[in-house]
Amino acid sequence: MITQGEVLKAEEVKDKECFFSSYKGKYILLDNLSKDFEGIVDPRPVVFNTQYVAVYVVTEGAMRVKVSGQEFDVKKNEYLAVMPCVHIEIMKSNCRFFSFFTLSHIVNDIYERIGVSNSVGIRCFHFHHHILRPEQTELIYKEYCRMKREHLREDYKRKEVCLRALLAVYECHLFSYIHEAPEYDHYESTRQREFFLKFLDLLSLYCKRERSVQFYADKLKITPKYLSNLTNMYTGFSASVLIDQYVAYSIKRMLYSNELNIKKVSDLYHFPSQSFFGRYFKRIVGMSPTAYIKENNRKAIIEG
Repeated sequence: MITQGEVLKAEEVKDKECFFSSYKGKYILLDNLSKDFEGIVDPRPVVFNTQYVAVYVVTEGAMRVKVSGQEFDVKKNEYLAVMPCVHIEIMKSNCRFFSFFTLSHIVNDIYERIGVSNSVGIRCFHFHHHILRPEQTELIYKEYCRMKREHLREDYKRKEVCLRALLAVYECHLFSYIHEAPEYDHYESTRQREFFLKFLDLLSLYCKRERSVQFYADKLKITPKYLSNLTNMYTGFSASVLIDQYVAYSIKRMLYSNELNIKKVSDLYHFPSQSFFGRYFKRIVGMSPTAYIKENNRKAIIEG
């Protein structure tokens, strides 16, 4: 499955009846909708997904999952979206589903282009579980099939542009449905939960300047140890790991848009030097900022 610094690979999908397609590791489709398939989903190990927005839609039965420590069922005509930096484990279930995984910065860019970024946006460390009407499931399934047909076509120069366009259409329909769809809340409102959510808000505000656990603990008026205990409770990782992952996630969005050069990004995030920035980024992401831009920047995708 998807792990830090890795991409879902076909050989890791053990169910022979499952359909799997990955385009450049950026657009991944996975379903078990074969008519001959009994619908059993084998258990998957815990995944710490740092790169992708993962979306699942169940069409029959129920999929048992554990997300950020919360175990629950995604049932027929329900939708689960898992944001970056979230633990997810698929338990053994009897269901039919279709899903896609897309790099988070690409989804963010699509959100901006279809006009939903201000109202929704992508937040790390979160997941969303909605109920759909049967006709809504059917319509977004048709959009999924359009993406699937395009995946199966032979490669051509503008294929990625086409895949992005089809994904944008899919997202437009999906958001029009879930805007008023009931959403499950799997967490109790506790003081610990309030601290954790406040930490995430502070992280979004100060990530360009502050990367120490002490800073965020002081803002919350708690100890660094207590803050790490909280983040471990909800994510399985310490506060320092989450800070680094969020900073890297934020930087990747900027490198993808290619609006600033590497030195300006380094300065914006207050690194002491460009070389220090490069080492920090490579330690977390697994490649240098230059390599990341070469593989992922928006201009290269548009120009094919």
